[in-house]
Amino acid sequence: MMAYRADIQKVRGFDLDAEVTQQTFDFLMQAGSQSETQLQISAYQYGPIGMSGVESISREITQQLHAVDLYADHVFSCAGGGGLTLAVGRGFQTLA
Repeated sequence: MMAYRADIQKVRGFDLDAEVTQQTFDFLMQAGSQSETQLQISAYQYGPIGMSGVESISREITQQLHAVDLYADHVFSCAGGGGLTLAVGRGFQTLA
């Protein structure tokens, strides 16, 4: 984000204090609802359309493995906030 000159702010207590975290998301939801803005948060609750696009990772994995006659028993994913893992899991569930 810094490469695109985004204004980055740290919020003291975010993700450590439930009230601070909720206030931060409330502020972001309000700011994202203004004209000519779009909220970009990688969580299904706040960005379901964007996160549903992440589900395509599971299709890409499946297509690449099938191209060489392989199948996945396990897929490992980073799980900082869990959004990526949830999206990939949902994608595989849709494929099943």
